[in-house]
Amino acid sequence: MSLSFTKEKVLENVKPSYQMLIGGEWVDSRSRRTIPTVSPATAEVISYLQMASKEDVDLAVKAACEAFPPLEQHVSAGTSARVAVDSRFT
Repeated sequence: MSLSFTKEKVLENVKPSYQMLIGGEWVDSRSRRTIPTVSPATAEVISYLQMASKEDVDLAVKAACEAFPPLEQHVSAGTSARVAVDSRFT
């Protein structure tokens, strides 16, 4: 028995897999496990998302903590400094 595959036939059955953004880098889960994303309209699997492990969450929290100054710096900055920062986002 001979099987014949075309590139188009293979690609129509391949579902994209998305990575997690941790510390400014797109990464796969340390466990390499994924979760299917299912279309509510068709019940078809349309993609796969990374399933974060405890280690992934710890890395993401560490990266977030390093990306922002400690809360004490915001509190000690005073009201006028916080208003100046807040006004940039309105």
